[in-house]
Amino acid sequence: MTTRHKLMPMLGGGALVVFFLAVFFLVVPTLANAGDGSGLQYSVAADIVGKLGLKESPVTDSTRDRIIPREVELMFYGAIDHRFDGMVSSAAHFEGGAVFFELHEAYIKTSKLIPRSRIKLGSYFLGIGRLNRFHRHDWPFISAPKSHENFLDAEGVQDTGLEYAWLLPIPFYLEWTLGFTSGFTFGHTHEAGSRPRMPTHYTRLGTYTDLSDESGIELGFNYLGRKATNGERLRLFGLDSTAKFMSGKTLRWLLQGELWLRHLRSSTNLLQKDLGSYIYSQYGFNKNWFLGIRFDAFNELTRTSALTGQREKNITYGIVPTATYASSEFSKFRLAYNYYEERELSETKFTDHRIELQSTFILGAHPAHDF
Repeated sequence: MTTRHKLMPMLGGGALVVFFLAVFFLVVPTLANAGDGSGLQYSVAADIVGKLGLKESPVTDSTRDRIIPREVELMFYGAIDHRFDGMVSSAAHFEGGAVFFELHEAYIKTSKLIPRSRIKLGSYFLGIGRLNRFHRHDWPFISAPKSHENFLDAEGVQDTGLEYAWLLPIPFYLEWTLGFTSGFTFGHTHEAGSRPRMPTHYTRLGTYTDLSDESGIELGFNYLGRKATNGERLRLFGLDSTAKFMSGKTLRWLLQGELWLRHLRSSTNLLQKDLGSYIYSQYGFNKNWFLGIRFDAFNELTRTSALTGQREKNITYGIVPTATYASSEFSKFRLAYNYYEERELSETKFTDHRIELQSTFILGAHPAHDF
């Protein structure tokens, strides 16, 4: 993906909030009063997370046993002219005890040049899978499933390139997305990376079926590939599915899942295969209260014993019940319990128990998602 430049390292989450609020309340009013008639929209989205480990575990990260603003995003978007729209967003992340302010997305897009087509050029999150197409403050749960974290990074794969989507001229909805990006790096990093032997390329074939006025099912088939500078080759095959069942304006049921298979071939021609998935089911009691549960599974298909060289059966699975209170579409609060266990040859290698808290809120406008 494209380099995420380390523009502004700071020492604490307080400085992060102060900086973004200063930008929002000092710079944005100036833009709003410019009167240029461009329809410029802007927002600040904050994602505040707390994690509490219930038992000692080898699973640690910089956000454990503390409450921090995990991410704050400043976004500007709107029409550039009668043919093109644009998006520019910057985000600050809490990493390793410090906060880094960096470019998140910057792209130009259009659906008016070629019939039945959408074109995007710039830096963006790749249009594959389900979670990778959304910023994580828009996810229905707090933290990424293990499969998404291992295959597509804890936040998602972002890169700089060109993405083209075409709605096929057939009787039912079928959209084909094809993208090519630089591939200098893959996953979240502050390093520049190096020129790959084969840039990142990906495709998604997605379909959608209406069940009622607001209810529907989306299904996608995905592929991603790249070959790094050192000759390591990555291939990802994925299936994503999302179903929403509405009752009036209430999201009564949400069913969402992804299945990914990774082939990772080293420069010495050793092949590693991994399989991972998650399924999330959520019930809405009304427009404010929701209760969901996520089941995760991850398996290293080619894991071998260092002593015998024989294949070792293994699985990591997780259960994550999540309660959500949505005051409105602009503010949400979540409470989740995470249980993860890794087993190898029928023996438990480790378990992880933790409580997660989340508060997300948006100041200003926010672009709507299609589904």
